[in-house]
Amino acid sequence: MAVLSDIIMKRIRGHGRGTWVFSAKDFLDLGNRAAVDQSLSRLHRDSTLRRVGRGLYDWPQFSQVLDRPAPMDLDAAVAAIARRDNLRIMPDGLAAAHRLGLTNAVPAKVLYWTDGSSRTIPVGDRTIHLKHVRPGL
Repeated sequence: MAVLSDIIMKRIRGHGRGTWVFSAKDFLDLGNRAAVDQSLSRLHRDSTLRRVGRGLYDWPQFSQVLDRPAPMDLDAAVAAIARRDNLRIMPDGLAAAHRLGLTNAVPAKVLYWTDGSSRTIPVGDRTIHLKHVRPGL
């Protein structure tokens, strides 16, 4: 029988380095919560995974230019938070316009609209602001 951490790493490798941010909830089909948490913790302790926020991990890609692991994809972190907390999340207007290439302005504050509670989530060296809005607006 395969070790749970090996099965978890096989799934992570399928997504590739630096492209997917995940939480324990993404692996609950492989084992119980305690076993998945323990495996992720061990993979982090062994420096295989990087903890980017509370309960959020990624498999970092190494940057030759920076000579260190590359920064994580913030949109992937937001998607992981949405999966973990069962939220619907949408970027605010300026961020959406920037992603679509309609403006060159880069938002200084990372703001997302959500049907969940308003909160601030530190992720890596950035902070994600979730602002509650009524569903259907």
